[in-house]
Amino acid sequence: MSPSRDIRRWTTSRSRRVTSRKVAVSLAVGLSGLIPAEAAAQWSGDVALGVRTYPREPSDAPAAGREASVSLRATRSFSWSDGSQFLTVSPLLRLDPESVSRSRIDFLDLTWEKIWTRWEVAAGLRQVDWGVTESGSVVDVVNQLDFSDDAPSPTPMGQPMVNVRFFPSTGLFEAFLLPFFRERRSAGRGGAIWSPLPLADAEFEHSWGRHHPDWALRWSQMIGDFNVAVAHFGGTNRQPRFEATSDPSGEAESLTPHYDQIDQTSLTAQWTHDAWLVKLDAVRRASQVESFVALVGGIEFAFATYLSVFAEYLYDGRGSGATTSMEHDVFAGARLLTQDWTISSRVFVDRRNSNLVLSTTASRRIGDTAAAELDGRWFRGDSSEEPSRANRLDSYLALKLTYFF
Repeated sequence: MSPSRDIRRWTTSRSRRVTSRKVAVSLAVGLSGLIPAEAAAQWSGDVALGVRTYPREPSDAPAAGREASVSLRATRSFSWSDGSQFLTVSPLLRLDPESVSRSRIDFLDLTWEKIWTRWEVAAGLRQVDWGVTESGSVVDVVNQLDFSDDAPSPTPMGQPMVNVRFFPSTGLFEAFLLPFFRERRSAGRGGAIWSPLPLADAEFEHSWGRHHPDWALRWSQMIGDFNVAVAHFGGTNRQPRFEATSDPSGEAESLTPHYDQIDQTSLTAQWTHDAWLVKLDAVRRASQVESFVALVGGIEFAFATYLSVFAEYLYDGRGSGATTSMEHDVFAGARLLTQDWTISSRVFVDRRNSNLVLSTTASRRIGDTAAAELDGRWFRGDSSEEPSRANRLDSYLALKLTYFF
């Protein structure tokens, strides 16, 4: 390991670590004290049972052929002080009977908000979405991702933060203070990477590790038919890079995730005209290890209120060294909405090696309180041609039954 990279292993014992679960519980207890007895509240959410099967074993290592889980998502909002203060509580529970590592108790949102005429202040765990593209956003850098629930896409994890918003006459200004970092979850076959090696404990560039205070600033504005936003983030990269660790004989025995300090400047832009949308997400990211540009751009057209088609191009300047499989791909898809059905189909084609990822999701409502969803993904190509540390793209078929309340 090169000393010039100033990578230090975060070796604090498990019993002394401030885990994200402890942070969430502490926030829940603290914020609950702000709620007066007369605050209005109402629960909503869903309970889901899901099963996913993998028709083929991966060539690099044995893996489970089936994953099953039961999940509960709920949201309850409280308001008081004539609607100027809010508390949003959104817990998540996921249980996998065959995998403790995929089971999860967390909060997607646990936020107190105070509103004035031109100012808003929010504190707690929350999710921040900056991207405008359909295939995947490269600008979202605030929240960590949970790849252990990779159907059809990873779930953002609630990020501890203080968020200040200012509404002048020219757009919206936002400032974020992010006092605690959450590691990426890669449990289960959906979260595995293109390597048979196990993951070692994470290492951080900064000696404060998970406790390094990150920050971000963002300005957004509607200008005619254009919606434009510029942001800058400074702190711990949410996307780890991986280095192989060797045993005394020189044989690789594990992969170590490294979380570097980065500066990322991003631009999002969307032009809306009649049934057309033109979208762009672009970033420039710099660290002591690498500096590159990445972008996703494309168009969307709505034939009517029920059918939309889209096409985009994904580029990552790191090429085969990227931490994503979508580094030089063409994307196309369509989404059909009817009264009872939602059907979407998406395809990624890698321009370098012609590898292909095709996914289709069909969901149908059952009465007013339930839905059934069938989701499938098919990977065709050579996995050795994918970036060596990217997340796995195994073919699978999944069925989920959901009850809404």
